Amino acid sequence: MRELRAALAIAGVPVNAIIRLDFPDQQAAFQLIALTEHLHALISAGKVRRVLTHAYEGGHPDHDAIAFATHAAAALSVRDGHAVSVLEMPLYRSGRHGMLRQQFAALSGRREITIRLNRREQTVKRRMVAAYETQQRTLAPFSCEIERFREAPIYDFNALPNAGRLLYEDYPWGMTGQRWSALARTALGGLGLQAAA
Repeated sequence: MRELRAALAIAGVPVNAIIRLDFPDQQAAFQLIALTEHLHALISAGKVRRVLTHAYEGGHPDHDAIAFATHAAAALSVRDGHAVSVLEMPLYRSGRHGMLRQQFAALSGRREITIRLNRREQTVKRRMVAAYETQQRTLAPFSCEIERFREAPIYDFNALPNAGRLLYEDYPWGMTGQRWSALARTALGGLGLQAAA
């Protein structure tokens, strides 16, 4: 939390604007219903119209859990009569020859927005990244020169992301495609949502 506060302070985000949900690292996929309900409550209370989340890309189980919960919370909001548009950003995923960073998997009809940061913005981003002292080795390969976004597609969370190439299966994170699919199906059923959230 200290590193998060330090990074956001550099961007001018005050501490009282941070909302912490307290889902432990590597555990978000096991709490998809609770995570979705928390986000749905925040969206409803704040009358949020636009949400930015991770792409559903099979890079890290927590990232895919956040993507799932964001889309599911948006679907619940639409069911309540409150339209929410979901934007997404890529972080990392498995490619044909190793890890790909900050690149979307191609989806027809989805226009990517690439923002090239100016010198001042790059400096701010580098300072924010440096605030995460415990994550320096992980964050070093990421570009501070660009940001990529797009309107999120409507995902079928019963289907594995990235054509089933799951980076997290290469790490001892306790998550497999089979396990993810079972957790997603259970959560979709528990939330009363159809296969495509």
